[in-house]
Amino acid sequence: STMSRFTRTFKDIQAGSRQFFVVDARDAIVGRLASRISPILQGKHKPIYNMQEHDCGDYVIVVNSKYIRFTGHKWKRKIYKHYSGYPGSLKEIPADFAHMKDPTYILKQAVKRMLPKNNTQGIYMDRLKIFGDEKHDYLGEFLIPLDPMEEDGTFQETRF
Repeated sequence: STMSRFTRTFKDIQAGSRQFFVVDARDAIVGRLASRISPILQGKHKPIYNMQEHDCGDYVIVVNSKYIRFTGHKWKRKIYKHYSGYPGSLKEIPADFAHMKDPTYILKQAVKRMLPKNNTQGIYMDRLKIFGDEKHDYLGEFLIPLDPMEEDGTFQETRF
């Protein structure tokens, strides 16, 4: 009987290894940046992406998150809500106050809400590292710069 053989190419091996992307969030719009980060955490930018077989997502390091921006009047009008389930325990925080308190909170929430709502969400969020300023803890890694504004051709756009 003949056996089929599968040989992995260098491209397959490289796609299977975890990479570290670094993003400068200075003057980046929150939702657009989050929609750029989310597929990278899941590994959708790789040719070997297969959700059922294995997780091939990469790490994303975001610096300068305290300089992100919203469009329109969202700093005052956007409300972040948290409800524990007890009567009277609904917490509502405006975006500007939440950003003042923790400069990483808004971007973290935006990315989290763009990820699948299942057990993999926590795994993907562990790979997202957000820092308020230029300093980060990943200086020893080989970092790939990622432009938050650039639309690269790896993701297919569908127009109707």
